[in-house]
Amino acid sequence: MSPFLEPDEELVERLMHLYKEMKAEINNSNKDKDQHLLRAMLYETLMLLNRAPSDASRVSMKEVPANRHIDRFVALVNDHFIQQHGVTFYAEKLFITPNYLDKIVRRTLGISTKRYIQNKVMDEAKRLLTYTTLSVEEIARQLHYETSSYFVRQFSKAVNLTPNQYRKSGK
Repeated sequence: MSPFLEPDEELVERLMHLYKEMKAEINNSNKDKDQHLLRAMLYETLMLLNRAPSDASRVSMKEVPANRHIDRFVALVNDHFIQQHGVTFYAEKLFITPNYLDKIVRRTLGISTKRYIQNKVMDEAKRLLTYTTLSVEEIARQLHYETSSYFVRQFSKAVNLTPNQYRKSGK
């Protein structure tokens, strides 16, 4: 029984009656099992459960999946941000649409999904610029950018400095 359902006694009795009828139909070995009858009983059960009063004030049903998706999204980004910069990849891994992913990321983290991924990539780029002697082209390649010029444009847009300026500034 779901903690969100609050069925009355009449509903519980009707559900138990349906359950016993389904069990009897399944166990009845004298005649062929009628799948249509079982399906109809299952539909009736689901319909009754759908109409049952519930107490959604305890936990918001919309928040539970969103938080679960956000936790998985953050973990996926941490594991794949170097190779995968696109929102679609993460949405597909979570079995949700890119628009829905963007909606829950904006609501929970306060920024777009694309910006969250780009921030992770740029943080890694800053780390590589600060702590390695890799060239800008090598860093771009390591971060799976198609061209180093595209990487430089993206970095400059995010940080307001070119990668070389960032490296020289010693940040």
